[in-house]
Amino acid sequence: MISRKATQDFLNRKLDSWDWLKSVDKKDIIKEIFDLWPNASFKTYEPMGHQYVSILVGMLNKGFCFFLDMGGGKTGIVLNLLRYHRTKKLWKKTLVVVPNEVSIQSWMKEIELFTDYKAVGLIGSKEKRFELLKEEVDLYIINYGGLQPMMTSFVKTSHRTNKKVRKLDTNLSEEFVSNFQAVVFDEIHYCKNRNTLNFTLCNELSKKMNIRYGLTGTPFGRDPMDLWAQFYLCDRGETLGSSTGPFSEAYFNKVPGFQGRIKLEFDQRKKFKFRQVLKHRSLRYVDKECNDL
Repeated sequence: MISRKATQDFLNRKLDSWDWLKSVDKKDIIKEIFDLWPNASFKTYEPMGHQYVSILVGMLNKGFCFFLDMGGGKTGIVLNLLRYHRTKKLWKKTLVVVPNEVSIQSWMKEIELFTDYKAVGLIGSKEKRFELLKEEVDLYIINYGGLQPMMTSFVKTSHRTNKKVRKLDTNLSEEFVSNFQAVVFDEIHYCKNRNTLNFTLCNELSKKMNIRYGLTGTPFGRDPMDLWAQFYLCDRGETLGSSTGPFSEAYFNKVPGFQGRIKLEFDQRKKFKFRQVLKHRSLRYVDKECNDL
């Protein structure tokens, strides 16, 4: 049971907000970027106004969520951020986790478009993927489902039926995760359920990384609780807490559910406060804000 005082302290934390940068003149944003990154250059084409803002915010935060609508240029933003953090020697190899194998090919094209880095898609058998990890490349791309053979083993759950399920394999996971110093979770809403194996594996990646970015245009649907897992993977609890307890006590009410069970329902009275809190380690751009698209 979380005390009322602890809940109030959680609500009253002093957190950042980066929205004010949206109203800063583009020239000033660019100046700040070049002050931090004197040798900055942008391959193929110059970033747009909202992308410059996103790049600056990402330069100042090594764990962050970018919630930009489709077409907002999230991939280009994060690739330029990786280029900046490489100058600070914060990573040697980066893992990009994507929804499916089609996305792997899309990222390969974007990496060629925005960077001079070498990239490889981790596809094929488990043995082939571990062999690919030995190649001298900068970025590796894998789909969420592809993490399972790299980080889990089958464990028997019943001696009678010989039923097996995948469970996190600490040794195998360490062998895989130790290759990387940065991770990008593309379409991070695929990790919104903290009770899934998907989240468990991504969490193993997240807690070992120097750089952690999450990208999506649809962070949640009806249930704001979906945001806890996504923020935790990027900021390790800075925004919504290191566990769901304080978060749920602060922003949700307990109401009767199906068959007498208790369910959590978002407290609509705290909607404004909640939106402000999210700005601590996330930046949201909708289509109408991207005037230079």
